[in-house]
Amino acid sequence: MRPSPKPQSRTLTVLLAAVVLVGGANLAAYAANGRPLLIGQSNTGTKATTLENTRKGPALVLTSKGKGPSLKVSGQGTVTNLSADRVDGYDARDLMTTAYRYGIPSSGPYDGEIAVTFPGLPEGQYLMAYSIITSTNGSGTQCYARQSDGATTAQAMSWSANAGGYSSNNATALVDTRGDAGPLTLYCYGVFSFYSGAGDAESTVAFTPVDSITQESVGLPARARARTTSGGVTR
Repeated sequence: MRPSPKPQSRTLTVLLAAVVLVGGANLAAYAANGRPLLIGQSNTGTKATTLENTRKGPALVLTSKGKGPSLKVSGQGTVTNLSADRVDGYDARDLMTTAYRYGIPSSGPYDGEIAVTFPGLPEGQYLMAYSIITSTNGSGTQCYARQSDGATTAQAMSWSANAGGYSSNNATALVDTRGDAGPLTLYCYGVFSFYSGAGDAESTVAFTPVDSITQESVGLPARARARTTSGGVTR
């Protein structure tokens, strides 16, 4: 049989265990006060933690496994000087809006229908707006846009307003030139000439990209009851 440990040995063992426990407690408190950081543990501090790299390169590098995020924050405030290379996978250049503006030079006279095309316009959804100035021979002009499929309803239709031998056509419309609809063409017809004067006025067509279009219908009021007049009294 092994002899029982002496009372002094048991006392020493208890003292060593107490030292370990106190040391561990002090280490946790040491990390909690914002000094050493415990990897894989929760760390707290009474002040902000500053990490400075006195040489070249980043002060902090965070890596994660797979597609997991390398950083997670709880606050919703703006982080000063924080920049991101991509937003939802898009480069900043992809988020820029680029409008396309076409100038129609002076030309004519025309008698009939004239087609104006827009080379270089990418397929997409656009807010189309045009301002067409024409000189007329006493007759106005009419303009409208149509896609190349030939079956699409005319869009952005306008009738000219005449004044002093000139007329103006203005209209806007949301258009979609993707897929089978094909490119858009602006048609104007009548007896006219396109007018464009540098520093004066210019016939232009502009296309501003639109990310998405939601189609809705307006609500029409109920038909008003017919009113009759009898003896000067309207009923």
